[in-house]
Amino acid sequence: MDSSELYHTKQQFYLGAYTSLTEASLPDSSSDDYTPTLLYTARSHLALNSPSAALALLNQHPDPENVQVKALKSLTNYIVNPDETVLEELRDLVIEVESEGEDKAKGFVKVIAGTALVRAGEIEEAIDTLVADTQDLEVILILTQIYLSISRPDQAIKIFTAATKWAEDDTLLQLIESSISLYSPPPSMQKTNTSFTYRNAENFFTEQLANPSLSSPHILKSRGVVRILGGEFQAAKSDLEEALEQEQSKNIVDAETQAAYAIATFLSGDLKGDEKKTSEEKFTKFQTDFPSHPLVVDLAAKSDAFDKLVAENWPAPKPATAVA
Repeated sequence: MDSSELYHTKQQFYLGAYTSLTEASLPDSSSDDYTPTLLYTARSHLALNSPSAALALLNQHPDPENVQVKALKSLTNYIVNPDETVLEELRDLVIEVESEGEDKAKGFVKVIAGTALVRAGEIEEAIDTLVADTQDLEVILILTQIYLSISRPDQAIKIFTAATKWAEDDTLLQLIESSISLYSPPPSMQKTNTSFTYRNAENFFTEQLANPSLSSPHILKSRGVVRILGGEFQAAKSDLEEALEQEQSKNIVDAETQAAYAIATFLSGDLKGDEKKTSEEKFTKFQTDFPSHPLVVDLAAKSDAFDKLVAENWPAPKPATAVA
């Protein structure tokens, strides 16, 4: 059973309180909490787009042959330099833990390997790697997100439902349920799975915001996104404004928060005068700062398609001919 300190560390990581984790001190190296805390902290550095800090921390571990440390080092190296040889290292580590690893190490290594494979676009291999071990909640979380990303909410619900039969009702299980709730299922699925609604996800994040031991703009951002999906645009805008303020105070630049704020601002009502000008300037800056963001790419593609359609169907008018 996890200590109360390690439980809190896990909760912070799963709910996106990455800065809090990176600023906290590690337990003594003789403590049972040392390795898992170091791993969550290193992963927090990765989430904050700081692989060099993650690698420096991992290099502090007294056992460089620790299979979990090796796996996370490989993922960090892959993020810095996507290379097939690094993926091979992770594939070898998966085989190693399958044959002789402890249960906790198995789940961790598979999550890390699955994450790298998804980044490499190897979706089927990632699923095959993860689905062989469905008694680990973090494995279930990653699998759920993969299935939702490929429009298979039925599979996501299937593995979640199975997990509720053996897993404790903790934060991670609720987070998985909320992730599924953010994906709008077809009407036929809504009839048989009425628990998967936007309201459930909003309630979950509202509950986490009331937790005095947590401080994370990620939770505000998440509730803001849920409120956008639920049509509560003004409330979403308020959440996202607060999230942006918290991120700015912590020197965090999060493209997802900025994208969600741009959408909430546009959908919240008619903008006029200086407010409209400011909003347009912020979105232009967002397009410049994050040119590869899906929102920017999708908007550019639709704009090009519209311009092409106009050019093909509505040719420019001919110059007027002078009347004698």
